[in-house]
Amino acid sequence: MSLIAITQRFIGEQITAAKYNADRQQIVDGLAPATIEDYSVNEAQMQLVTDPGEPGSPNLAGTLAGEHERERFILKEMKGTPHWYTTNTTRHIQVSAMTQTIFAATWNPTGTTTFNFFLMIPDGWSTNSNFTLKLFRRSTSATGTSKMNWLFTRIRDGAAPNVSGSAAIDFTPADTNSHLVNLTVTVSTTFQAGDACLITVNRTGDDAADNNPGVVVPDAYFIEFTGIASR
Repeated sequence: MSLIAITQRFIGEQITAAKYNADRQQIVDGLAPATIEDYSVNEAQMQLVTDPGEPGSPNLAGTLAGEHERERFILKEMKGTPHWYTTNTTRHIQVSAMTQTIFAATWNPTGTTTFNFFLMIPDGWSTNSNFTLKLFRRSTSATGTSKMNWLFTRIRDGAAPNVSGSAAIDFTPADTNSHLVNLTVTVSTTFQAGDACLITVNRTGDDAADNNPGVVVPDAYFIEFTGIASR
């Protein structure tokens, strides 16, 4: 049903400038977003979607309705839901199972202790944006400093491992609580989806400057990154 107001004229009616201008104004007013006819006359029509294709083989829209269907398809695809307007759906996250020995693993006050975090570039990652390993660590002693550092290595099929970042992250807690350290990977334009990553976190307990007698415990860790908003 059209939402544009139409003034009915009768045969033989004299059309004055004022009437002509008023009729034209009705058309202009009717093209405002609030008065353009919808494309959701019922739920079935509201659910219509069309795959827009891919670069090089697009499925072109011939009408504004077709454009809406393609936009809805993208929303549905990005959200991973049955319909483009679905709010909630079932999601899955991976969890790690650890033996007691692995769970009790720590960065030690003697020798060099290394933790390796392996991951792929996350799905939906925004190209060339940075991502961060958020690491919660805790010391069993509230005195001294634990000498620590981290190293980021990019792994790619057919290429040598590429070290693109490293820094000291010495830990000097004043208590035995968990503390967050953000290990941000500054991604260059040579980094791409499909690459793998190795984030290495070391403690050099034999360093003379390492004078914390306790062990450093990795309480929790996760990756934070910029990606598709709906995922």
